[in-house]
Amino acid sequence: MIAECRECHNDVSDAAPKCPHCGVRTPVITRKKRIMTWLVFLIALPLSLIGLFILFLILVT
Repeated sequence: MIAECRECHNDVSDAAPKCPHCGVRTPVITRKKRIMTWLVFLIALPLSLIGLFILFLILVT
């Protein structure tokens, strides 16, 4: 499938390891990768905030 390079915006295959025009690695971010990135972010952020809150409670008492 042909997609747009995220850097130079030329057409590139979604299976290409790098863009033949500008040479950027992983020129196409697939929808699955984008969704997984957001899921990791949405899970990691609340967990880190909870951890910081618990650390704050431990240090205050």
